[in-house]
Amino acid sequence: MELDLLSLSSVRSFAEVWMQRALSLDVLINNAGIYKSGEPQTFSKDGIELQMQVNHIAPTLLTMLLLPSLLRAPSPRVINVNSVAHLEATIELESWNSKVEQGKFSGFLTYGSSKLAQLMFLKTLANKVAQQRENAGFKCIAVHPGGVGTNIDPMAYIAASIGLMFTPAEGSRSVIFCAASEDVTESLNNGFAYYSYDCKPDKISPLAYDTDACCEVWQKTMEILGVDHDYVSHLLDNN
Repeated sequence: MELDLLSLSSVRSFAEVWMQRALSLDVLINNAGIYKSGEPQTFSKDGIELQMQVNHIAPTLLTMLLLPSLLRAPSPRVINVNSVAHLEATIELESWNSKVEQGKFSGFLTYGSSKLAQLMFLKTLANKVAQQRENAGFKCIAVHPGGVGTNIDPMAYIAASIGLMFTPAEGSRSVIFCAASEDVTESLNNGFAYYSYDCKPDKISPLAYDTDACCEVWQKTMEILGVDHDYVSHLLDNN
């Protein structure tokens, strides 16, 4: 099955093929990401800034479309690979799909913002499910895997090869822990938890506790996706 996060139509096609199987889905790991530090602001064919699309918008669309399948499972988990870069980030909603004034765009800051938006949306999703269906067993976990040498950054790959960063196999440990361990249940708050590379709970941005800010992220995301803001509530009512 082909899936290209730079194309929302590809995400929809992937989800449609999966949903035709009418299977339950126990774990969804949103692992893909891009980092465009030092590059000019660039938009996908969907009109969304590239990092925001791949790191937040597209995996969120995938999660929403696969949510019926996840809710069929007895104890489903959504794992989003996040980053400590979200801690210093802010949310600039207008820059998600609008041109920023020349000289004011920062790829590094936008990367952090995309990870913060991803985390805030995931936390809100967990809260919505927990409030409407207390015993759903639905878990949403964001995890920072540490500095990992992947092709997201060629220099990081070199650093990993000489032992200065985690290899991809080492970096996957915390993600696998969050996907499989029962210990994460103890750290859940309204169905949500955030873990670090050492497989231990960690702090998140204060913005993620701002209900109004999280609501704005939710609404902006759903608006871009063309999904009704009350989609999750309606889905839970009908399942």
